[in-house]
Parts: sequence; C-alpha cells; structure tokens
Amino acid sequence: MQPHPQHRSAAAPLALGYALLIAYASLYPFSAWRVTADPWWLFLVSWPRYWLRFDVLSNWLGYIPLGFLCAAATLSSARAKRHTKAWLFFVLLLCASFSLAMEITQNYLPWRVPSLADLLLNSMGAATGVLMAYYTQRWGGFALWQAWRERSMEPHTRAIFVHVFLWPFALLFPTSLPFGLGQFYERLEAALVGWLQGTPFLRFIPFRALDFEPMLPVMQSTSVALGLLLPLWSLDLLLRGKWARLAGHVLVLLSGVLIVGLSYALSYDPWNAWIWLSQPVLLGIAAAATISTMTLAAPRVWLALGILLAVALQGILLNHASADSYANINMQYWEQGSFVRFYGLGQWLGWLWPYLLACFVLVFLWALAQQQWRHWRQLQANVEV
Repeated sequence: MQPHPQHRSAAAPLALGYALLIAYASLYPFSAWRVTADPWWLFLVSWPRYWLRFDVLSNWLGYIPLGFLCAAATLSSARAKRHTKAWLFFVLLLCASFSLAMEITQNYLPWRVPSLADLLLNSMGAATGVLMAYYTQRWGGFALWQAWRERSMEPHTRAIFVHVFLWPFALLFPTSLPFGLGQFYERLEAALVGWLQGTPFLRFIPFRALDFEPMLPVMQSTSVALGLLLPLWSLDLLLRGKWARLAGHVLVLLSGVLIVGLSYALSYDPWNAWIWLSQPVLLGIAAAATISTMTLAAPRVWLALGILLAVALQGILLNHASADSYANINMQYWEQGSFVRFYGLGQWLGWLWPYLLACFVLVFLWALAQQQWRHWRQLQANVEV
C-alpha cells in the first residue's frame, strides 16, 4: 500500500486563479452593461471579418495554461485513475464552456466583441494544454514532480507555494522602488478624499500628520532587502535541505532582477532596462543575499516570524515615503491597460502581495501549532499509559 502523500496538488488553486485572471481580462472594465436587440447566439453563426495576429496568438496561448492546470488537477485525483481519457475530455468541455460563457457575457459589454473565432481558438488552446498534461503524466513528469515535493518540500505550505509563484507577476507592474511591493497608502488616501468629498465621512479619514518624504539611501537599501527577503524566506519555509534552499535563493534573485528589468524595459525602452540598478538598490540586493544565506538553517518558526516582521517594516517604510520621488515611471501609461498588465490587475497584485503572504504565514503558523499540540498530546497519552 502506497503512503498517503503529504502534499496536495497546487494545480487546482492555480487553475482557479488563472480562470479568474481570464475572466478579469475578458470582461474589463465591467461597466456600461447593456442589452442589445441582437440574440446572444448571433456570434455563433457568423465569422469575423477581420483577423489580427495578436488576437489569434493571445486567444490560443491564453487558454493553454488553463487547460494544462485543469487537467493536472484532475489527473492528481484518485477518481481519474480510471477512465483517464474520459475525464480529460470532460476537462476540455469545461474549458470550452468557460470560454463560451465569456463570449456570451461579452455580448453585453460595449467594449467587447464576441467572436466564434475566439471561442474556437480558446478551445484549441485548452485542448493543447490538456494534451500537454496528458503526455506529461504519461512520461512520468507529474510523478517525478510529486516525488520531489515529498522529498524536498515541507507540508502545510501549498498556499505559500502558490503565492511565491505569483511573486514575479507582481513585480511586472512598476513600483516606485524596486521590489517595493505593498505601497498603497498615498493612493488610497487620495482615492478616499475623492470618494468622500462633500460628505461628513471625510473627517473620519486618518490623514497623515506630515507630508510624504523621499526615502534616504539607507532606507531604500533596507526596503529593497526586506522586499527580497519575503520570497527568499518564503522559499525556505517550503524547502527542507540547505542546498535546495540555496539553489532556490539563486533562482529567486535572478528571476526578480530579470522581471524588474523587463518591467523597466516595457516602461521606457530596452536600452533603459537597468537604470534602476543604483547603488542603494545593489546594496539592498547584496544585504538580502547575505542575510538569507546566513539563515539557511533557521527553524521554520523563526522564518515565519521573520516574514511577518519584514512585511510590517517594509509596509511602514514604503507607506511613509513619497510614491514618486525616487523613480520617474509613467504610471498613467501602465494603468491604461494592455495584455501584459491585464488591465491593472498587476497593480492590485503588487499592492496586496506582501499582506496576503502575511495571512498565509499566519495560517501556516496555526497549522504548525496544531501539529505540535497533537504531538504533545500524543506524548502525554504515551506517558500516562
């Protein structure tokens, strides 16, 4: 009899998150809903007049991860051991039905045009992802991944694993300071003033006593180091061995630097992709690499408490500093929406990522405390016997 796996598959929450992402990108900006005189099924019997290469690629490629993740989540369940192909066909129908629902809903949005070609391309993309998942399982890819997770990753960390996976996407939206996720207070205060202007509720807003000030270089370095320690220590919560953690640190640092460079290249141009690598930023990166290396063997409880402390400290530093004093990025250009930024969703991810991580770490600490409590009760019962 095979032992019960310690880790549940992360494909299901990733598939759900990706489906919500598709729905957001397909229906944004969620305004000016209307009912037309044309029947909702009219797009199913007409072919679009115009074709754009971008639309073809985005509709096909966009549904490949959805099909792959849904199929991977299905294949990880015990029910799919029998009649695997039937279950995968059901997954394909589910993805095609989801695409059909998006196209029907777009019929009631003036900014969107439902299309039979989009539906077919989305279904082809989902079928591609399902086939990729099927052959990955057939060639033993999922079994190798599960064996590695059982050997190298700690239990009760699925939510943190998914959240660390989202970290590079949060970095795509430009921030005032590299790796400075979670800076929202200045924008929130301005938004609240605009919403409550002329109402008696305006007096209840906790306005700041002092104006936002630019960060000093030492504060910039500290904030960069804290922003990098969050994914590094989160990775240490996931992995068991020192060498696996060290390899993960290298991967996180390299991916973070490359993603921020890509963000700046999209904001300006490829020749200015590395203008953010100032001396304070480099010192912050070096400090994060040094501290994370020194804590490779730290207990998981201390790492979790360190993450909570880092979230609090970085939030204080960023939200007491001016949002536009140390980087001249044209935020309005980014907020107008494009494919790579998913119409402002990346900004929300960048604002909320560190605070959601803190919530997941608290849940992890609670699960760890329950595990220790059960272990202590078992020891007490053995002593009494």
